[in-house]
Amino acid sequence: MAQDDRAGLERQVNRTPSPWAVVNSRKEFIVTGNDGLYDVAIVRNIGNHGNHGNLANAQLIAAAPDLLAALKECADYLSCIPESAAGGDDDAVRLQRMAMTAIKRAEGMV
Repeated sequence: MAQDDRAGLERQVNRTPSPWAVVNSRKEFIVTGNDGLYDVAIVRNIGNHGNHGNLANAQLIAAAPDLLAALKECADYLSCIPESAAGGDDDAVRLQRMAMTAIKRAEGMV
């Protein structure tokens, strides 16, 4: 991994401590963090469209801290795969770039 990428990963980002959880309220799903002390997100039903996909969206949001941590580990692992004179492992390089882009986006650097 390039030095500037490592610096970006080590940057301290203030966010609600995990774990995050989903609380089912009457007309919305509330994603809470830090044992329910903070509301991270509210996924609401608008109009009479029901909650199609809202629970899945709330669960994805709640999983975000764990997904980000896992992605950082994967990016770090992929950066250790040696590159050959022919340009290295194309899949590893591509996946590492994808991971770094997603990490930067999640941390507000893009």
